[in-house]
Amino acid sequence: MEFTFCRTVFIENPVDLVLDWCRSREARGYWPGTVEVRSMGNEIVYEVLMKAPGVPPARLSVKEYPGPIESWVNGGMFVSEQTWRWPSGEESRAWSTYHCEGRAEGTELELTMRVILPEAVEGQALDTERLSRAINHAAAHYLDGIAGNVHTPRRPGDGFSFRISGRGKPETEREPVT
Repeated sequence: MEFTFCRTVFIENPVDLVLDWCRSREARGYWPGTVEVRSMGNEIVYEVLMKAPGVPPARLSVKEYPGPIESWVNGGMFVSEQTWRWPSGEESRAWSTYHCEGRAEGTELELTMRVILPEAVEGQALDTERLSRAINHAAAHYLDGIAGNVHTPRRPGDGFSFRISGRGKPETEREPVT
């Protein structure tokens, strides 16, 4: 099953800072259920506790590859490719496009996610309609989290890794969104 999510938010920061923030591993910590985020070269690796309607509860391993930023006057964008691996080996694929346009007071950020889900996990057919609604809900929470917490991200190679608790507060594990 394939579906697309698209949402736009306004952020009171300049385009270059918003793009750098959106490409950072710290921003991934705002995805609901994220429990650990680390960088490995050009790859961001994290785990997500998934407890959503339409799918058995699971701890998924995510590998994400943020692409290069394509810039233009007053704007820029990049595409990030993700593989979400279920404990039983099935994979979901996603492509997130982060499109920024500069405005007088900040940046308009449009996030478009294209998601492809497996037909079944552990031999159990997915309720893809319910699951797609849950993923849309999680993506909206993620976008609100990153939009409300923009800051200069750490750079690759600084040895940074963190765990999440509450709504984007680094320390211990965060509860999954249900």
